[in-house]
Amino acid sequence: MTQVKTTEAVANASPQSPPGLVDVKFKKPSALQLSIYVPASAGLYFVLIVICALIGALNAIVAIVALVAVTALAIFAVVIEADRNRRRALAEAKSLTDKGQVKDALAHIASRVAVDGPNYLIVNRLKSLARHRNSPSAIRLHWTDTVGEIEPLDVNFPAVSLDESDEQFVQLADAMSNHVSDEAKESRGLRASAGETAIGRRIRRSFRLVWVWPIVLMIAIQVIQAAVTSYRQGVVTLSLLFFVATFLMALAGVAGFSFEHLHLEWLIVPGGLLLRKKSKNATQSDLELFTPKSATLVAVQSRKESWTVFVVEESRNQTLTITTQETELLLRAWLSPIPPPTVEKLIDLT
Repeated sequence: MTQVKTTEAVANASPQSPPGLVDVKFKKPSALQLSIYVPASAGLYFVLIVICALIGALNAIVAIVALVAVTALAIFAVVIEADRNRRRALAEAKSLTDKGQVKDALAHIASRVAVDGPNYLIVNRLKSLARHRNSPSAIRLHWTDTVGEIEPLDVNFPAVSLDESDEQFVQLADAMSNHVSDEAKESRGLRASAGETAIGRRIRRSFRLVWVWPIVLMIAIQVIQAAVTSYRQGVVTLSLLFFVATFLMALAGVAGFSFEHLHLEWLIVPGGLLLRKKSKNATQSDLELFTPKSATLVAVQSRKESWTVFVVEESRNQTLTITTQETELLLRAWLSPIPPPTVEKLIDLT
């Protein structure tokens, strides 16, 4: 049996939908965010070592104990500092909300995602802001200078998996991007290149979502070194077999990174976003439909090709990580003037 959950209207809310997309540019977060407590702890450790050496009490055990103590102190200080900054941002967002500046409050609190990640404090504040009917239906926060233009999809289309490696997604993105040149479509992933396979698109998508390039590169270097050693020795060494197997497993893990393996599948529909939760029984699934009438969609750029998206409303919320192209098509579908599918049509999806 299929369970369908649709978004109910907020009590006493205006029948009109919230305003459309709000674009906010924020300062790019530093790739290396070093707390002042880290160099301070290193300096403290150096001072302790010097003092122990001067009093003749320096040995290996003292050095290790001092290192562990200073490290624990540094971690504690960094955690406290991060929590203080987070709560300061939440307080500022609350102040903006009290002044009626809900859009500014959303932008302020959502921009913390690029620094802190989607922690429960951020999500709870977003949930509270989503209850305001004067909040926008969608907000996009980015640090890049240019972002794709969002034109609401004004044509009806069936539910499509929110996965740029999916063939239906590629076809929809291609059909809905008439203003983009063919070369740009291929470079941006809006059109599958000639000879490109589904597994190739999935690997490319996983590289965009999971920062694994350095790991794969390190394994590839080890494979090359082991291959050279095997060639010189004239025999296939165990190290070569090990690193080749590790490299293949890494690629398999990258290729297998998808919502299907997490038993969650996101689908875009006109005027909404659909979540299909897969159960152990292949004949059963749960569907949840989010629409702009009572939910707020917040897309925050976390990396150049990766976005964290929150879908929040009064009674529930969801978080997903998707690529730039998926974010653009999601926003276009979310802002579509076409009403979302009915419950009867949603049941047909299972």
